[in-house]
Amino acid sequence: MTRLFLITALVALLAPAATASADTFTYEVPDLVSKPLIAIKKATKIPVLLPSFLRTEHRRLFSEGRGRSGRYEFELGAIRNCGTATACFVAGFRARRGARPTNTRKVELTRGRTGYFRPLRCGASCAAPSLQWRQGGVLYTIEGKLGTKSTERRILTGLANSAIRNGAR
Repeated sequence: MTRLFLITALVALLAPAATASADTFTYEVPDLVSKPLIAIKKATKIPVLLPSFLRTEHRRLFSEGRGRSGRYEFELGAIRNCGTATACFVAGFRARRGARPTNTRKVELTRGRTGYFRPLRCGASCAAPSLQWRQGGVLYTIEGKLGTKSTERRILTGLANSAIRNGAR
């Protein structure tokens, strides 16, 4: 009887954990953007900074990207050719030489950098939360529909710190 109780209790404890992890998928960002990264590195003269990993509830992600001499951008979507359409957009990574931050809420980042956060904004459509920082005369921006209202700042800060620590790809 005691053994049956212990097994039942163990199953009850593990079931929520298994469900939570099954709803979240972890992706290596450089692998996700490998094809557009090759073209962007040929086109841009600025360092490409990307986080190592990204966690999302989407089972499959598709990437797009483009670059010019002083800028680049990558988008991750839940469907192919999503771009920045609100319904399928998951995350984006952008950089532009000489630009200034437009977000206003300060965030401490790794290596003494200051970031600027903007939470989710909705009007006729919703703008994903974003985090910006300047490095070497370049404004870097990470935006994404990741987490919840209470976790979006922490998640974006973690992604920015990862990109800063990993340096140019």
